Amino acid sequence: MCHFINHVHNCHVIQDWVVLGALDLDEFVDQHLQELVDWERNFKALKARGRDAEKLPNEIKVHFEKENRNIY
Repeated sequence: MCHFINHVHNCHVIQDWVVLGALDLDEFVDQHLQELVDWERNFKALKARGRDAEKLPNEIKVHFEKENRNIY
C-alpha cells in the first residue's frame, strides 16, 4: 500500500505539467488572452512557473511489488 501512495503523490506533483502538455495552446491563448493586461499577467505567471519547473525532478522512480495473498 505504501508504494501505491508514493505513486499517487508523484502523479499529483506532475499533474499540472501533464495537463499543460495536453492542451491546444493556440486555442487556449485565443480564448483567454484578449487584452494586454491578460498577456502581462500570464508572462509574470510563466516566469514563476518556470522557476517551479526547474525544481521538478528529471525522473521519478516508481517501484511496484507484486504480492500473492492466497488464502487457501
